[in-house]
Amino acid sequence: MDKFPRMFIVSSVIYLLIGTLIGVTMASHALDPMFRFIHIHLNLFGFMAMMVFGVAYHILPRFMGKALKFPKLVPVHYFTANIGLIGMMITYAAGGYIDIDNKTASMLFAMFAGFSTLAVMIFAFNLIPVMIMTERKEPVAAPAAATPASSGPKPSDITFTGSMKIGEILEKRPETLNVFINAGFKALSDPEKRKTMGEKLVLKTACQIRGVNLDELLAKLNGPISEEDAKVEPAAASAPEVPAQQLSLKRGDMVKLDTPVGHMIQVYPETKKVLEDNYGGECFSCPGMAIETVKQTADMHSKDPEEILAQCNALVEAALKG
Repeated sequence: MDKFPRMFIVSSVIYLLIGTLIGVTMASHALDPMFRFIHIHLNLFGFMAMMVFGVAYHILPRFMGKALKFPKLVPVHYFTANIGLIGMMITYAAGGYIDIDNKTASMLFAMFAGFSTLAVMIFAFNLIPVMIMTERKEPVAAPAAATPASSGPKPSDITFTGSMKIGEILEKRPETLNVFINAGFKALSDPEKRKTMGEKLVLKTACQIRGVNLDELLAKLNGPISEEDAKVEPAAASAPEVPAQQLSLKRGDMVKLDTPVGHMIQVYPETKKVLEDNYGGECFSCPGMAIETVKQTADMHSKDPEEILAQCNALVEAALKG
C-alpha cells in the first residue's frame, strides 16, 4: 500500500479512538455536551471519511485498471483534510462557532471548515476520472469473408448481456472460451486464471479494461460460433496490451521500482516468472496489474521491493546478454 492511503487509514483509526473516548466521557457526564460537535466530526469526518479516502485511493484505481490522473494531489488532500479537521476542533473548543463575539476564533473556524471542504473537492476531482471509464476505440477491421456454418446453434433460452460475469457465460456456453481468447482475453486460456477472472469480472467492465467492443463481443457470444472463433489464433496472442509509445521503458532499459508491472512484462516477458514465483499465478487476473508499479505490487504482497527488483533485473540482464 502506498504511503498516503496508509496514512489516511492510520489517521482514521486514531480519530476513532479519540472520538470514542470523548463519547464515553460525555456519556458519563464528565464532559460538557458542547463537545458533541467535536465527537461527531471526529467520528464522521475523522474516522469514516478518512477511512474511505485511504481505501478508495488504494482499491479503486486497481479495480478500474486506471491510474490516478493527479497522484501528487493525494498528499495535498491528506494534509488539507487533517489540518481542516484539527483546526475546526480547536477553534470550536475556543468558541469559534458558539461565541459570536470571539471574531478571531470564528474567522479561524470558518477558514478551517473551508480546508475540510477543499479536501473533499480534491478527493472528488482526483477520483471521479478514475470511475468514469472511457472505452478505447479499436481500428475498424476490413470486412471478413463469409464463414462456414457454426459448430452448433446457441441454446435459444440464453441471452448473454454485459452485466453477466464471464464465468457465468462460460458455464452456460463453454464453447465461447475461444471467442473470449481471440477477443483479447488471453489469460482465460489458463484454467486457474479463468476461474479467478470468471468469478470476479463482469463482462462490460472487462471489455472496458481491455478496450474490447462490447456490442461486437456480445454478437459473437449470442450468435453461432464460427470456425474462426472455434480455434485460438496464435498470431493474436502476441498483441501488446499497451501501445508502444505509452511504454515507460524500452528493451535495453533496466527495471525500476516505479516501473508499471504491465509495461515490464510486455518489454521483458522473462520477468513474469518472478511475479509468478513470488505472488502466484492469480495475480495476473487483477486489472490493476497493468498500472501497479514494481514497488506497489511488492508492498501489497508483503515482499521486499528491492529484492523483487533485483530478481527482475537479473532476468533482464540475462535476457539482454543472451
